[in-house]
Amino acid sequence: MKTELKHDIDHILQAIEHDVVDGLLRPGMRLDERMLSERFGVSRSPIREALLRLSLQGMVEIRRNKGAFVSELTSARLLGMLEVLSELKVFAAKLAARRMTLEGRQELEALCKNMVVHAESGNLKNYFDQANAVHDAIFQGTHNAYLIESARNIQTCMCGYRKYLSQIMHMPLRTSLEENRNIVAAIVRGDALEAENCMRVQTELRREEFSDLMVMMAGNATPRELEAA
Repeated sequence: MKTELKHDIDHILQAIEHDVVDGLLRPGMRLDERMLSERFGVSRSPIREALLRLSLQGMVEIRRNKGAFVSELTSARLLGMLEVLSELKVFAAKLAARRMTLEGRQELEALCKNMVVHAESGNLKNYFDQANAVHDAIFQGTHNAYLIESARNIQTCMCGYRKYLSQIMHMPLRTSLEENRNIVAAIVRGDALEAENCMRVQTELRREEFSDLMVMMAGNATPRELEAA
């Protein structure tokens, strides 16, 4: 593949991915090849290649004779992703405790302190954003590119539902804060077993929350319906 064409495909892929993450393209929306071709100033070939790659990641669904659409997640698929992501987080915590550099541990501590500030001020949005930054730093601390990429692909596919999922995975706030602080403390001191155990405690869906999630996702509820609930 020519370098210029590869650059076009990568650029298109990243732009569409960012639009999905930012909520500009929502689950179920059609991705019109002609409009995308005009937007990026390219032929339809790189557009189709980018959409094909996104479909392999699970972000885009290509329907025969209908075109490409931003993927909508059924309750079963979403829960399957949550289960896999939970195990990846547990593994990441263990690896990060063993492999994270001194600089990485210091940055992780700084992120944790910011998270505490937002929690104490009651700013839920900033708390959730900072908690996600903490977990991203943990993945980076594994120095395992495939693990980071796998987690990122799942998180990107779930991003249309992230507001609701962040709330259900991080509530109640005080419990979530304590769990995150325990995870960070174990990683910073290099206790891989404790980091693994603390992360597993956090990622296990509580029975009531699991039940609520199933009810909310019944009938393939859209992100708008989830957020309004």
